[in-house]
Amino acid sequence: METTNKLKKERSHSLKEKALEIFSKYSMIIILAVLLVAFQLMTDGIFWRPLNITNLVLQNSHILVLAAGMLLVVLLGHVDLSVGSVMAFVGAIAGVLMVNNGISPWLAVPLCLLMGAVIGAWQGFWVAYVGIPAFIVTLSGLLMFRGLTQVVLGGQSLAPFPKAFQQISTGYLPDIAGGQIHLLSMILGVVITGILILGQWRTRERRKKNLFEVESMAAFAFKAVFTAVVFLGATYIFASYQGYPIILIVLG
Repeated sequence: METTNKLKKERSHSLKEKALEIFSKYSMIIILAVLLVAFQLMTDGIFWRPLNITNLVLQNSHILVLAAGMLLVVLLGHVDLSVGSVMAFVGAIAGVLMVNNGISPWLAVPLCLLMGAVIGAWQGFWVAYVGIPAFIVTLSGLLMFRGLTQVVLGGQSLAPFPKAFQQISTGYLPDIAGGQIHLLSMILGVVITGILILGQWRTRERRKKNLFEVESMAAFAFKAVFTAVVFLGATYIFASYQGYPIILIVLG
């Protein structure tokens, strides 16, 4: 009897530890899921409508671009305070090139991307090689590039941008069928999901071959199903409206 009770306590303790480990590992995903469900309930089902989700992506596309780059900086334990000012400065240069000088977006966009990379490398040099804290370097960059933006624009707004350039942030993938569901987006979503799951499988097999610890087949199957549900669900939401926004393809 005592042995049975002891085994039950050990099993209960083990389950609690496993639950805490899972929550610690996936806490951000769990919190995000709770927030998404809460928003859906608070808006009476409007939040998850295809039109609303698409508008959220398009209206916050610049934040998605910045977040993709900031992720790498944060993973290295640094911070970049100048990211918004650099974006404004590069955007101002893009406006001058395309609106004032009539340069094609196909040339202006690569030039601006190159300029952003050079600015990032220049600031990174002071952090990595000179040893100045990233906070100080990027704070200086924030002030400098904010001022340079005003100099470039002269306190004025520039418009209109070429249609081809506007399509990057406001356009959608072309439809190939013309039905209620955007077929090309659905096909692309299925392909991406398959590639992701295949990548997870290859990673697992590679780790197993090198005698590293791998998750159980049940855990892998759960992760694969979760990946499929998330990506195919998101694909269906976008396909129910006008398809994948081009900005998502660019970020991918």
